[in-house]
Amino acid sequence: MMINILEDRNIAFHGVNYDYFKMMSILQYGILSEKAANIYGLNLNRNFGGYNGNDKVSLAESPEIHGTYNHGAFYSYICNGISFIIDIYGLRCTPCIDSGIPGEVCAEYEVPKERIVGIMIPESEVDTTIDQLKILNDGMGLGYVDNYVLNFVDMVNEFFETSFDKNEILELIEEKKNISEDLYSLKREKIDSINEKINTIITKMFDYGFRKKYHYAISPTLVEAIEVLTKGDMPIYTTNGNLLTEELLIEDMNSVL
Repeated sequence: MMINILEDRNIAFHGVNYDYFKMMSILQYGILSEKAANIYGLNLNRNFGGYNGNDKVSLAESPEIHGTYNHGAFYSYICNGISFIIDIYGLRCTPCIDSGIPGEVCAEYEVPKERIVGIMIPESEVDTTIDQLKILNDGMGLGYVDNYVLNFVDMVNEFFETSFDKNEILELIEEKKNISEDLYSLKREKIDSINEKINTIITKMFDYGFRKKYHYAISPTLVEAIEVLTKGDMPIYTTNGNLLTEELLIEDMNSVL
């Protein structure tokens, strides 16, 4: 019987785009505010300065509460990548009044990993292979992208024991710095075009590393990749709220882990 997780108003969500390393980190440490990460001695990658302060974690509440299926936080942050399903019963969560996004709430300090009850992925991407799912998100701040991608290459090399260099990416970063266009809209268009090239590069790096480490001849689907990286410990739901079937190549997983 299919279970619709969206019908539970004690459930909230936290999206990480297609950042598989962030997914694994959260499963290990929970979802941390900047303050909590500093206390634990962890390096927290943040896209923006954080309008909700350094001691809160942004979540998308259940779309059932205010009907935000096609707009607001659930639609904007959860329907376009990998997300965590969180049991918020008893957690202190308040509206993120400064965000201006319907359905966005803030949890105090951190969300313990024990509160994570599943992973959610876009219904439309269930069978999409990871080489087609870009790591960078369109909403990333311009000042955040360069440091993020350079760190991402380091994580790929460390986790997959690859030896990718950063030369091509560094050349593209330098190309962005040399854009002389005065009109902001045209400058932003050129920057976005270069970032798309960088996005393709790091997505291919991750796909190659994954296939090398786990002995895949071709790029795995998003579901397969999540099952392998989480060792099958997390139920996976789709953004329409349904639990995916568990016919997920368990024998193949065991052969590569």
